[in-house]
Amino acid sequence: MGLAWLRRTAGRQEVAARTESRSSGDSVPSAQARARPLALSPDVWVAHAPQELVESTRAEFRETVVELIERASEARAAEVTIDLARTDEIDASGLGLLVLAQRRARDHRMTVRLAHVQPSVRRLMELTRLDFLFHIAA
Repeated sequence: MGLAWLRRTAGRQEVAARTESRSSGDSVPSAQARARPLALSPDVWVAHAPQELVESTRAEFRETVVELIERASEARAAEVTIDLARTDEIDASGLGLLVLAQRRARDHRMTVRLAHVQPSVRRLMELTRLDFLFHIAA
């Protein structure tokens, strides 16, 4: 996914997550920089899905979604959003990840909203009858 961006509403600053700390305290470029969840406000938490939500990208995005849900839960948010604007391909493992997100969110008494769902992804969700699990925003 390349560089990860964390957007903060305070001052509307964008901070690139380019490094990770080692146990020695030194910072080095992250070989596995991943997308960080965005907290746009105390009640709006967003994760941007990759262009292809398939087996090869699932594990990395799963970490992002789990972190999103945990951080949102700590902030007592009622809802998390997965932005699918860039996602034009999804397979069974990607659908499974969305279901996992829904279950984790429900365990924390939150809902999952899917935003900017592409027509091909929406059609697959309708065919598999998974669309009823989510709040789908236009």
